[in-house]
Amino acid sequence: MPGEDRQPPDGDEQEDDPIGRWTGLALFVIYAALALTVIAPIVFMMLNG
Repeated sequence: MPGEDRQPPDGDEQEDDPIGRWTGLALFVIYAALALTVIAPIVFMMLNG
């Protein structure tokens, strides 16, 4: 039982949907920015502390 079968069979629709791809990319950028805004001050304080 391979773990790759856990993806829903609807995955083929995302390949033909550029809007969904851009939405995922935008969410990834937003999450990355939020992570940096949270991690950066902690690392900064650790280096200065």
